[in-house]
Amino acid sequence: MKSNLWKEYLYIPKKERWVVVGLILLLNTYFCIQYLHKRDFSGQIIVENYGSEKTETPKNKAVSESGQQSFFVNQASKSEWVALGFSEKQAQMILNYKKMVGQFNGKKELLKVYCVDTSFVNREDIRLIFNSDREKKKQEPSDAQYKSEKAYSDPKEVQGKILPEIVEVKINQATAPELKQLKGIGDKLSSRIIKYRDLLGGFINKEQLLEVYGLSKENYERFRKNIILDGRLKRININSAGFKQLIRHPYLGKKEVNAILNYRKVHGKFKSVAELKKLYSISDSIFVKIKPYLKISDEP
Repeated sequence: MKSNLWKEYLYIPKKERWVVVGLILLLNTYFCIQYLHKRDFSGQIIVENYGSEKTETPKNKAVSESGQQSFFVNQASKSEWVALGFSEKQAQMILNYKKMVGQFNGKKELLKVYCVDTSFVNREDIRLIFNSDREKKKQEPSDAQYKSEKAYSDPKEVQGKILPEIVEVKINQATAPELKQLKGIGDKLSSRIIKYRDLLGGFINKEQLLEVYGLSKENYERFRKNIILDGRLKRININSAGFKQLIRHPYLGKKEVNAILNYRKVHGKFKSVAELKKLYSISDSIFVKIKPYLKISDEP
C-alpha cells in the first residue's frame, strides 16, 4: 500500500518529463557559469567556502580602498610579471629592458617594451606604481621638512669645499654633489636628473627638467635662476643607430623608431635630419623636440 502511495507522488507523466529534464540542464549550465566566474583573469583567484571569500594576490600587490591592486613596477620579479598574464619569455624581456634603462619612470617608458601594450597599462584592476620606495609613497621631502632642516641660505659643504649662498650650476656637466647645491634637490632627484640627462643627450632648455620624474613645478622654480645651459649635446646618428640605441631616447617610441629604420632600409641613408618630416609616424611636435639630438654622420 505504501509503495503505491510513493508511486503516485513521484509519478511524472511522459509529457512533463522533458520539462523536468530541461530544467535540470538549465540548472547545470547556471552552476557551471557561476564556477567559471570565480576566476579573475588578471591573476586573482577567488575561493568560495560556504559564503566566505578568500583572495590570493601576488606579494608585489597591495589592495587599495578603491579595490585596485598596487603593482610596484620597478620591484616586480619575473614570477610577479607572469602572474599578471605575461609569458615567462615576455617577463624576462621586461626585466632585461629595465636593466638596460635603470628603471621605468612612467607608463610611456614601460610601453617601449615590445610585449607591453596600452591595454595592460590602462587596466582598471591594477594601479601601476613606479616609485622606488614601497613604504614611503612620497617622492621628495615636503616643504615642511625643508623648513625644519638647515636653511638654504646657509653655506653647504660639498666634497670638502664651502660653497656660497648663491650658486650657478652647469646643468649638462654637473655631478650629483653639485646638483645638490640647488634648493630642493637631494640624493634622489640629483640621481634622476643625471640619468635623464644621459638618456636625453643633454638639456637644451631649462623647462626640460620638468620631464624628470618626481621634479615638481614648485621645486623647479626654486632653482631655475641658478641653472646655466652649457655643453655640447650628445647626438644620435640616424644612419647607423639600431633599434636599441634609438628606443632609449625619451622622445622616441616604438612607432617612430620602426618608421626611421624602415625608411632607411627602403630609401638608404638620410641626407638630412629634416628628411624625417617625410615620415607619417613622426609628428611635427615630435620632430621639433628630437631634431637637436639627431645627426646624419659620425662627425661631432
